[in-house]
Amino acid sequence: MGFFGGVWGLIVLIVSGLVFGLIAKAILPGKQGIPLWLTILAGIVGAFLGNLVASWVGYTNANGGLPWFRWVLDIIGSVVVVAIASAVYPKRSHSGGRRSTAMGH
Repeated sequence: MGFFGGVWGLIVLIVSGLVFGLIAKAILPGKQGIPLWLTILAGIVGAFLGNLVASWVGYTNANGGLPWFRWVLDIIGSVVVVAIASAVYPKRSHSGGRRSTAMGH
């Protein structure tokens, strides 16, 4: 059962990273220009940071309901990470994906 728990845990991690990453891209203005894999990775890292902040402030889901506060922090973290990733990720030029050099080659 440990194998399937690990596989399902990985699937949940990827899907939640995708969801948080896409929400972050929808919140940010303009086109981010980052690929899907980087969106997923940014969502995973952002959610991790949101959970870390929730732990630092002492958040616990005492009532057992949906952890709205933690999700809001996960989305904020994902927005920050997607914004950083889109600023750092190299942009493609309009010459078929190839970068032009000073010599024009």
